[in-house]
Amino acid sequence: MPSLGDVVRLAESILESLEPYIRRNICWDEASPYYGGLIETVPHTPRPTWPHASYRVASAYLRLYEAYGDESYWRVARVVVDYLVREQTEAGCWFGYAGFPKSAGWTERSAPPGSKLNVRMEDGTVLDIIRFPFSVFGAALYGKVIADAMLLAEELDPKRARRWRDSFLMAAEFVRCMIDDNGYWVTDRAWNQRAAVAVILATASKLLGPERYLRKARIILDQVLSAQLESGEYPYSEHGGRTYHYHALTLYYLNQFNEVMPDERVRDSVMRGLKWMWGMQTPSGDFDWSIHDPRDHKTKLTSTFGVALQATAPYVRAYLSHVHRALAFLKGLQSTDGGFPLKIGLSGSNTTHSGDVLLGLAELLRHARASTS
Repeated sequence: MPSLGDVVRLAESILESLEPYIRRNICWDEASPYYGGLIETVPHTPRPTWPHASYRVASAYLRLYEAYGDESYWRVARVVVDYLVREQTEAGCWFGYAGFPKSAGWTERSAPPGSKLNVRMEDGTVLDIIRFPFSVFGAALYGKVIADAMLLAEELDPKRARRWRDSFLMAAEFVRCMIDDNGYWVTDRAWNQRAAVAVILATASKLLGPERYLRKARIILDQVLSAQLESGEYPYSEHGGRTYHYHALTLYYLNQFNEVMPDERVRDSVMRGLKWMWGMQTPSGDFDWSIHDPRDHKTKLTSTFGVALQATAPYVRAYLSHVHRALAFLKGLQSTDGGFPLKIGLSGSNTTHSGDVLLGLAELLRHARASTS
């Protein structure tokens, strides 16, 4: 059986060329509106960067700084977090998750005649801002990263910390206001999205104080925990769906909730979920993808391994053999430039999905190094 040291060394060997690859693919032009954003391999927007790719990179560098205390990691994190804050709308959310820059979106002609949704704000109409549930999900994800950065900046850069606190407050208030008293918002309710929303509301309650955040966080958390199947698997949403990627994301956000507000029920759910997930691993270190619909866009993504590492990081000592096999398999997929392809079997590197792998390694190394210090 491999030791924790073996796992750390293998993870660091992947990180050695992956981290410079990611760093090279961040926009470093201070005169550019994209400064600090991760440059997309295949842009999802008319612009080369978007918040949903960049927030994972910001989180990864925050975690790497926590693990190693290397000032260069903090400098990268700071620049990417500033990019996220600049992309935030006046309403507190982001357009970026749905693949649009904040200046894009529906035109006023798209709204019902005379609708108050046509009220124009600096960043677009109100309709633009609330048109997708993704606006809630994106605000939860990016707001949490900004909160994590704010806590580090309180000692490292107090002036920036105050600005980031304002951004986090706007995001938390947007999420709270978009959710009704039963913990629901418009259209699809995927469990990974709901877990992320519970995290930002719990974080807001801890950092800002008001009970109104915590009440909704607990309602949503209870719903998420009740959705777990007897096997330990989390379906995609209330309507079912099987995917390792979203299962692992749900576990990762539950881990985040547990860091903010420890709850034995959450820990038990994650442990059951990890047991199921790693039980689907093959001897090669890959997953048994037969449970996936081959047409599912999440089938055989290299980023899924990064998300699995994120979910497992706090409990790595219980899964040393599984994690070591996954890392060895992942290392075999790494491109010569240090990045990772979009999917198993494809060539070339994809920046967004390589960012997921970077975050997985960063979380793994943060927890592994903390447990040996």
